[in-house]
Amino acid sequence: MTQSTGELIANALRRALPLTIVLVLVAAATVNLKRQIDGPVYSATSRVVLSTTDLGAVVSGLQPQFVDPDRVMQNALALARSPELYKRVAAKVGPGLPGELERMTSVRGSDQADVISFTVESPDRERAVEVSNAVADEFPVYRAEVSLVSVREALSRLRAELATAAETRRPALEEDLRQLELLETLTTGNAVPIERADEATQISPSPLRDSIFGAAIGLIFGLLISGLRQILDTRVWSEADVEALLEAPVVATIPSLPKRAKIVTVGRHAERYGDAYALLAAHVMQLRHTKPLVVAITSATKEEGKSITASNLAIALTQRGARVVLADFDLRRPSVARIFGIPSVSPGVLQVVRDKFSLKQALQPISLNSEWFPPSSELAQPNGQPRDRGITGSLRVLPAGGSAHEALSHLPRAPELITELSTDADVVIIDTPPALSTAEVADLSRLVDLIFVVARVGKAPRRSLRALARQSQSWQSEIGGVIVTDSASDDAYSYYTTLQR
Repeated sequence: MTQSTGELIANALRRALPLTIVLVLVAAATVNLKRQIDGPVYSATSRVVLSTTDLGAVVSGLQPQFVDPDRVMQNALALARSPELYKRVAAKVGPGLPGELERMTSVRGSDQADVISFTVESPDRERAVEVSNAVADEFPVYRAEVSLVSVREALSRLRAELATAAETRRPALEEDLRQLELLETLTTGNAVPIERADEATQISPSPLRDSIFGAAIGLIFGLLISGLRQILDTRVWSEADVEALLEAPVVATIPSLPKRAKIVTVGRHAERYGDAYALLAAHVMQLRHTKPLVVAITSATKEEGKSITASNLAIALTQRGARVVLADFDLRRPSVARIFGIPSVSPGVLQVVRDKFSLKQALQPISLNSEWFPPSSELAQPNGQPRDRGITGSLRVLPAGGSAHEALSHLPRAPELITELSTDADVVIIDTPPALSTAEVADLSRLVDLIFVVARVGKAPRRSLRALARQSQSWQSEIGGVIVTDSASDDAYSYYTTLQR
């Protein structure tokens, strides 16, 4: 099974949401704080209208046949942004460097309206008005002088030619000279201020605008960081990932458990989590035919929830009327005894395989019906009193009996122990160490019928699941399925709670 693009995007967005929200809020607050620290900023705007018709050229008869308005505007905007213009303005309004005035001023224009706007932003209200008007006043003068450069060069060349011209050519040259002199006199730059700035308006701080701007920055950074994290993240985040890597079907999806909760198939959490384990138990029972079924519960790495899964599965099978034995073969990090509240000094696997106790002496019967669990247990009623649940199955637990760093398969009587466990049981569940940590699962694979792999989304690394898939090819038992834990999906519980309202 492969994961669709929609699922990948949905999972990535869901994981990115908390970080993105934090960055959006932080960025919005930061921008607002910076604007407050920077103080108020004022804006003043003056406008100048352009004329595409040169009066001097018309009168002198030198008007071109066609004038491109777009090119006129482009040339005018280039002059309006010229550093030379702001040098001239700085000389008139002082104090201030030309570069500072240029940075304060933004120039906008459109050939649709033939109007250029000069907007000046400054922390000084009066300064904004003064500079805006000065730029608008100086622009026509500067544009006229630029236009006269070519006229004056032509006049200079014509006068020089007239001084040495023959008598037959002089009348024509004198006529051209009069036209150029008239054009020089009438050239105005074809730009007229039409709106002067009377006052400046405050544009910053603006809480709403600044918040939107900051939020947009936070959103962009949030998505970029989340995207980078998604690229670098090597963990699995969906059932499809797990199935594709292990090449085995997901047979159960367990929602995230409450903090410090272990047994959730009975007690106050049963309504929410009982059905998930009941479906898993039903699947396991379908795999059992006539002989006792021996299954091993493992994971690729530690802290993926295999022991809690094995314990809750054992209870769910008991609730279905099965005779269940749960054995803790994870001798390096035993936890089944702690989950069920069995005293740590109780005998278990280590004592049985060393012939210090018999299996009958080490097995701990667990009564789900009444008095076995103390009032403080998670299995008690909300009022602290045990209750009769009408369960017909039986559950016996074989704790580890301590911890050991030696492999169980190297201890005496270890292989025979599994056979003894299944003599009076319908299902034997063996909690094993993580498959990639020890050789225990590989050794036990010849003694069990099926192996179920527990994988926690957001925890199990992809490379570990790939390694486990390769290792499982040498197991003598096949993978019966994958149990995904810590899933964000809780649709079934939401469905039933909605029906109860």
